[in-house]
Amino acid sequence: MKLKGIMAAAALVCAFAASAQYAPTKEGMVLDYKSTVKDVEKPVESTDSVKSVTTADGVTTVSIKSCLHSDNPLADDMVIYTSYKYTTPDAPTTVVMMSAEEFKKFILNITKMALEEAGQYSESLFKEATDAMKAKGELSLELNPKGAVGDKIANSRLRLDMGMQAATMFVSNGAIAGYEDVTVSAGTFANCIKVTYESRENSAQGNQKHYVTAWYAPETGLVKEVKTDKKGNVLEEQELVSIK
Repeated sequence: MKLKGIMAAAALVCAFAASAQYAPTKEGMVLDYKSTVKDVEKPVESTDSVKSVTTADGVTTVSIKSCLHSDNPLADDMVIYTSYKYTTPDAPTTVVMMSAEEFKKFILNITKMALEEAGQYSESLFKEATDAMKAKGELSLELNPKGAVGDKIANSRLRLDMGMQAATMFVSNGAIAGYEDVTVSAGTFANCIKVTYESRENSAQGNQKHYVTAWYAPETGLVKEVKTDKKGNVLEEQELVSIK
């Protein structure tokens, strides 16, 4: 009886741990989001699609195609590839919001569109811009299912050098704010990890700083995010509206 009791307790622990990853873990999963942005009348819609779930050297990587939909029928949707990474079910989930490679691709895409609109695009000029760009670092957030309220989250930094100019993005002063049940348009998600952090961008075009509160659900990933200014005024609010 004692052995059976120990085995039952172990099974219960394993069952709980199996739901601890704060990531969408099924290939083909599609998550639709809606964002309400201050001073923008129409909500912004986006979709995260799980393109692959692979494991190598004990690390599972969930690759996400994140698509920001354009309301202009003549304009392409903006696509960025992000990922979630984890090892064992009770280990932290790392949310990779932007890698160096994707940051470089994103800026190059903007550069190409700007050159085309100005009528100055050429393969040689674009290659020159590509060769001049050097990116390093990673913009990420580590979510620890064993973390206590108040535990700090490691800072992360991503930098792109473009000749004499540079653009840098930071995630800093992060902490676990609690564990909560969250209700959004897509439903109610139990035991979400609530985190807070500062998001900062520095570039030649200026500096921006947001204060972010985000909720991540087990087996789903991000379900809600609120960005405010220093005074607490809401600048943007995003929520999960459906899962397919």
